[in-house]
Amino acid sequence: MTGNRTNWNVKQAIEAAEVTQIKRSEMDYRLSKMMVDYLYSSGIINKREHAMAINRLLNLYQPIIGQLESEYGK
Repeated sequence: MTGNRTNWNVKQAIEAAEVTQIKRSEMDYRLSKMMVDYLYSSGIINKREHAMAINRLLNLYQPIIGQLESEYGK
């Protein structure tokens, strides 16, 4: 085998998998939030439904950056 992965140990492989999962969760949250924001801006859902949907997405995906944004009101 060639490449950097031949020198990886188990700990590094686990850390890489965790980083990949964090990135995937963040991307899934962002895409879902964009859809919810679009529904709200189009008038399909109201402000209360928008807030409920965002909270559900935060609980489902648990994105690191998304949770910071919701905490500090961005």
